[in-house]
Amino acid sequence: MQVHPRRNKKNPLTGVFATHSPLRPNLIGISICKIQSIQGNTIHIDKIDAFGGSPVIDIKCFIPSSALKQDTRLPDWV
Repeated sequence: MQVHPRRNKKNPLTGVFATHSPLRPNLIGISICKIQSIQGNTIHIDKIDAFGGSPVIDIKCFIPSSALKQDTRLPDWV
């Protein structure tokens, strides 16, 4: 399954799992969360809408929308 990233037909078709697309062929959820800390190869995150102990299988950068919260900090490259 492929989509045009950001629903822009000028972007080349890309695998849906490599994008932020909510149109996925499975029931994997998409949550926005805060990274609390990184220790070695373990990333500790704040609450997400998942059962406790559920694995996080993918992390993507946050691309802000017009609903950006005032207390959100983003790196310069975003």
